[in-house]
Amino acid sequence: MLEIGILKNFDSATYKAAVQLVGSLTTYFDNVSVAVNMATASLVVGNFVILAIPQGNPKDACIIATWPSGSAGGLVAHGSTHEWLGADEVHAYNSFLNIARLLHCDWQVVDYWTQTVSGTGSITIGILNTRLLTGGTSGGTALLRTTAAGFNMNAAYLRFQGTFVVTDPGDNVMWLISRLGGTTVGDTVKHAGFKIINGRVWCSSSDGANQETTDTGIDLLKGETKSFIVTSPDAGVSYKFYIEDVLVATHTTYLPTSTSNHYIIMSHTNTANTANTWKIQAVDYVQP
Repeated sequence: MLEIGILKNFDSATYKAAVQLVGSLTTYFDNVSVAVNMATASLVVGNFVILAIPQGNPKDACIIATWPSGSAGGLVAHGSTHEWLGADEVHAYNSFLNIARLLHCDWQVVDYWTQTVSGTGSITIGILNTRLLTGGTSGGTALLRTTAAGFNMNAAYLRFQGTFVVTDPGDNVMWLISRLGGTTVGDTVKHAGFKIINGRVWCSSSDGANQETTDTGIDLLKGETKSFIVTSPDAGVSYKFYIEDVLVATHTTYLPTSTSNHYIIMSHTNTANTANTWKIQAVDYVQP
């Protein structure tokens, strides 16, 4: 879970801070941990900050990014070339000893994403309303992925948010994954993420030869929006999976062989002559 706040106080001796959440006059976090790789000079009272709150537990909250309000030295998104991994990628300047990469896509634009469709599949782009449509013929596929493999999953959080909007999910397969070494989906491609089969959510990972799966026991219904997070907190030793900020699985056996150079992929395929639609509301990626 990520929240935007305003830094109200910072103690450089304890590396603890006080934060007020943006948009709230009454919600404060006191004695919040601050990532130790952040320079004390960047932690200026009044700055915006990003709070990472594992499993929604405020006691575990940590400040992972900061930038000045209204300053050209803060977050920069979309310059002249519209790239997330190029010269104008989204990141925080003058805030860390190590730069953090941030990505938030709510589909105001679709640059730097590649669309692939087959059969009756199609893709429509809209703000908070990008849709992967299977069409009404079995095998119809709509796949949307980052154009380049530039994402590192080490200590990163990758979040998908979406919903089925046409019918209750049946006769279809959805993939929401971080993928190493290729741009397709499948049980034994190198990946970590979620596989949704006829609405049932599974956690899935593979080293390219074998697959590890966990049945979450969660079934999605039409119109039910969910968020899905996958992260590797320990340089690829394990991958953790969250639904609505609740930990549902930890995989340690069959994992991608590297955390570097991953694609972000979303794919929707029907397995019978039944049309369905997955609405993607947002994709977020944060790597401290």
